[in-house]
Amino acid sequence: MLGAGYPELDYAGHLPGSYQDPRYTVPKWIVVWGKEPLPSNGDGFFGHCLVDLMKLGTKIISIDPRITWVGAHDGNINLQVRPQTDTALALAIMNLMFENGEYDQEFAEKWIYGLDDMKARAAEYPVDKVAEITGVDAEDIKRVAHIIGTERPIGWAWGLAFDQNKNGVQLSQAFIVLAALAGSIDRPGGLTLGPPSALLGKWRMEQRGAMADEVWSKRIGAAAWPGLSTGMATTQPDETLNTMETDQPYALKMGWFNSSNFLTPTCSAQPKRWHKALQKLEFVVVQDLTMTPTAMAVGDYFLPMATWAEHNGIVLTHYGRNTVFMGPMNKALQVGECKSDVEICLMFGQRLNPSWWPWYKPADGKSLDLDALAVAVEDFYSDQLKELGMDWNQFREEGLYQPGAHGFEYEKYEKGLLRFDGEPGFNTITGQIEAYSILYESWGEDPLPYYEEPNYSPISKPDFAGQYPLITTSGSRRYSSFHSEHRHVPSLRQIDPWPWVQINPETAAEYGITDGDWCEVYNMFGEARFKAEVTPVMKPGILNCAHGWWFPEQDGEEPNLFGVWKSNFNSLVPHFNVGKLGFGAPYKGVMCNVRRVRSLDQD
Repeated sequence: MLGAGYPELDYAGHLPGSYQDPRYTVPKWIVVWGKEPLPSNGDGFFGHCLVDLMKLGTKIISIDPRITWVGAHDGNINLQVRPQTDTALALAIMNLMFENGEYDQEFAEKWIYGLDDMKARAAEYPVDKVAEITGVDAEDIKRVAHIIGTERPIGWAWGLAFDQNKNGVQLSQAFIVLAALAGSIDRPGGLTLGPPSALLGKWRMEQRGAMADEVWSKRIGAAAWPGLSTGMATTQPDETLNTMETDQPYALKMGWFNSSNFLTPTCSAQPKRWHKALQKLEFVVVQDLTMTPTAMAVGDYFLPMATWAEHNGIVLTHYGRNTVFMGPMNKALQVGECKSDVEICLMFGQRLNPSWWPWYKPADGKSLDLDALAVAVEDFYSDQLKELGMDWNQFREEGLYQPGAHGFEYEKYEKGLLRFDGEPGFNTITGQIEAYSILYESWGEDPLPYYEEPNYSPISKPDFAGQYPLITTSGSRRYSSFHSEHRHVPSLRQIDPWPWVQINPETAAEYGITDGDWCEVYNMFGEARFKAEVTPVMKPGILNCAHGWWFPEQDGEEPNLFGVWKSNFNSLVPHFNVGKLGFGAPYKGVMCNVRRVRSLDQD
């Protein structure tokens, strides 16, 4: 839609002067959608900016099934949406803005392709209809539409909930159109955009040249899912599981897990199927900081990785071309023979394809040469930084790189700074923000955003509604862990000793559950156990389950695997329930039921 890097909330991160930089404008409102930045801070996002900006007068519109910490403050607005119905809400807000003429009409007419088509599509989502779909009061939707349409500037922060939704591609499309209608794109206090190429990462994309077309075409699902395979150098995950189970179109022989505790409830729907399929592989390497359930279950070799304090590195906000800032990591100590992921890649790359991995040059050409490896890491980083006019040591001395100190500008679309040809506009086929997506249409998808009811909800599956009358979401994070990381750290485990499920008091009373009870959440796909947290932040009928749980104190051998199956939320998530472009498994909302049990292990 934008032909640009991932657009992110403008919290003045680019600018050396921060919020006081004369180029910056503090947002009047920030729409925080499917995101709780303070405990998650995903991909380098500086979550504390929301606290800073609220102190400077910014108000928050929180769109989430829960009332979050940022949404709970006086003057902020909470739209507690039914999980997975966000796209309908976005289209209703958009329709109200069009109906009332409350949007940046000058920007929209000049820079949005398919504006009339978008108006017609939004008109299919009147506010009363959407209030019924989403469970959000119609008057609250009208109030939010008026604010977004008339207040300036509006900031936008969108979360992982967009990705974990069968309808998520359309939600993302509608979100970007809303931001454009609010005049927020690449303007101070709105959504930032990066230059046409990344500050780092260009080398990664060039590595495509190391593979012959014949090899590249063998990516699983590439032909069936052209949207996914065009946008990402990966396979379609559900197709990959099918391939592993059937050996079609070919048998997979080897697996390599880099810092991924795959079998815990983090990234694999139906993890027991993955467990069984992965055990068919002939050779599996796991590189991680600690022995995990995944390592115990499938690993043949375990490569112990260096922690952040044990290696040089570069930290950057991971928004592709839109790098907000970068900083160096300086090695402080060495423990044993642990190697960083960069060192491991350089060693194996040199052995497997030396012409593409020229940095590591062991003295005898083969054996481990620690001195050469240390030099290789610095040379590799220097090569990546040279387009910024510095090498690794200069970057270390600078300590922080912010584009705002090196010519960053807003409204780049007006100045020919977003396109490779130097012309004004966006780096898309039309040169505009494509509300009507030409690429989506070419891939067989509706070019305009639309709402689609989740596959497994009491509405889409009325025959199961009596058996599974509740809806559960998952994925919200807490300060004590990052997904499945840190469960083995005693001081952090003490903060959150057990997996939890948040339940509204009304729902808890209906099911005979009190605070602290062990519960089993279950549906037609599986079950998982949690301790009840009875709290009014959840709406009646909606549960919020913890994810990423395993129990390092338990037996790590098969079949227990540190208790990875006991509180595995992903057991409730169906396999291959994605959108037309191959994205969007429904981790954020499936129908379920709940019952009280005696303990983690006893009914």
